[in-house]
Amino acid sequence: MRAGLRNSDSFEHKASLKIINGQAFFKSGATWIDVTATLTSTGVLGSSTFYDGREGKTVTAREIDVSKLNTSAYWPTNGILYTKDTQSGSNLKATRLINGSTLKAGFTVASDNPVYTKGNYNSVNKKPAAVLADAYTVLSGSWVDGNS
Repeated sequence: MRAGLRNSDSFEHKASLKIINGQAFFKSGATWIDVTATLTSTGVLGSSTFYDGREGKTVTAREIDVSKLNTSAYWPTNGILYTKDTQSGSNLKATRLINGSTLKAGFTVASDNPVYTKGNYNSVNKKPAAVLADAYTVLSGSWVDGNS
């Protein structure tokens, strides 16, 4: 991970799981471990593309399956996930949380990009939760990307 963060109180600095430009890093003690391959192969981390009519743009989203993250070894130990995508391209970059009706524990998602949730989020055995983003959009459970 990069050194010299300007704000030690930022969620980027405090997060124990980060997804930056499609690469996932988990903080174990003082060491950052690249867990991209594991999160991708277990279906926690994926990608999707859909059209956002409100924005008038095609969205390329890093998709996080919260139900699978709940049971993975890489649930953020302090409950903070930070995402950021600065890769080039004309599509709007975003994070999308799916299958998030149940959270393992308190969970904060912070992103420099827009965040979308698809379907119910934190609706079963509710836990303290926050989504902090450039923009936040709720998509219904019946949302179909191809019909957007």
